[in-house]
Amino acid sequence: MAFQLVSTDFEYHDEAVSYSEGSWGSEATYRLMRRVRRKNGNAIDLFLDIDRMVVQGVLPQPMQRLTTNVPSITRRTYDTMRCAEFTYSLDAKGLTLTANLLYTSPYFVDGVVSSSLILPSSSSYQTVTRIAKVYRTGWATDPPLTADTTTDIGGTAMQGAGATATMLVPQVRFRITTTQDASVSANYMDTLANGLAAFIGTRNSSSFGPFATGSLVCEGINITQTRMPYYEVTADYLYDDWGHHEQVAQVGADGRPNFTSGNLSSVFWKRPTLLTSDFNLIFGSPTPVVAFQNRTIRGWVS
Repeated sequence: MAFQLVSTDFEYHDEAVSYSEGSWGSEATYRLMRRVRRKNGNAIDLFLDIDRMVVQGVLPQPMQRLTTNVPSITRRTYDTMRCAEFTYSLDAKGLTLTANLLYTSPYFVDGVVSSSLILPSSSSYQTVTRIAKVYRTGWATDPPLTADTTTDIGGTAMQGAGATATMLVPQVRFRITTTQDASVSANYMDTLANGLAAFIGTRNSSSFGPFATGSLVCEGINITQTRMPYYEVTADYLYDDWGHHEQVAQVGADGRPNFTSGNLSSVFWKRPTLLTSDFNLIFGSPTPVVAFQNRTIRGWVS
């Protein structure tokens, strides 16, 4: 095959090109074999000349884009590819360099909104329990998901003044994981991190996935660079079957519990006062992207 592509010092051509896309969430790959030789016919120095080839655009740098085109669905994931791996070898005479180049992309075509390229995202659930101290069992008023109670919750008191028992409260640790591309715009990750920080330590102001308003607390958000320029963003939420409430006894002016006929006068449901935020905005602000939210929380075909 003729060497048709040229730079200042080299001529080259590509052969054995292949492109593949895997299942949802797996990387797309583009492989090519590039043959390079000097225009003057001299032997190639495997190390010194590789730098020249990179400078002259014959060979890519690590994580260099395959093209400079704006990614378009008409070209699938091709324009989002970056060089992930390369190997070089010389022929016996040292005249022709063979470069095996691997380009990859975490982007894939949305199976629901087929006109868009998307990055992997997922959700996971873990059931746990916490130990709670109770003054009453069989209460008449359940723990609310909104404000604390201001009247006695009713129920049966433990035997003995102010006696308590312990109960296990079901909880669910809910995790959202998304992949972010820092090359989307300048300072993209700084802006994203600042926005996500507002969710930490807040309670959900609206329903979020299967969880009702007021039932979730954002425990934290972790951002980890997986490879240039991609980051994995993990948001952790905690659902509590009692709405994060505890049984709290009414106290008097002296700070001691009030008693009536040897039993606590009143018991309330109380929980820490937290700010609220709309957790759905993790899927886009100011308006969440519904398709993004659905495939992350409800699954691919939702």
